[in-house]
Amino acid sequence: MPWRNGAGVTRELAADPGGAWRVSVAAIDGPAPWSAFPGVDRVSCVVAGEGLVLTVDGAEQPVRRGEVLAYRGESVVLGRPLGGPVQNLNLVLARGRATGSMRVVDLASVEPGADDVLLWALGEEPGSAGRAVVVSATAR
Repeated sequence: MPWRNGAGVTRELAADPGGAWRVSVAAIDGPAPWSAFPGVDRVSCVVAGEGLVLTVDGAEQPVRRGEVLAYRGESVVLGRPLGGPVQNLNLVLARGRATGSMRVVDLASVEPGADDVLLWALGEEPGSAGRAVVVSATAR
């Protein structure tokens, strides 16, 4: 599905039927502004490619593959891929209606919890073998 601002495309992976949370993955081929999501909290993790430089409200924050960054949906965000295209896993939580988290774990130690909605293996790229991103979300 196209981003709200038309600057990219995302694929929805899981969502609360009531709209309290959503998990998606976006393909990012070049510099692009993120869509504004007033009233939500966002969590992102690069799951394929080298990483991104996210400029959040004017502050640059490099996010390498397998690193997690949380920010507010109202923030002005520009993403710039490092070393080529990336895939960015996203959790969007309606503030006051949902809670959630994203964490990177060793595959050998994953113990799924009741609120875990997605497990994304990071694959065999350098520094990532044996790790996965676990996304948890629950509507209030």
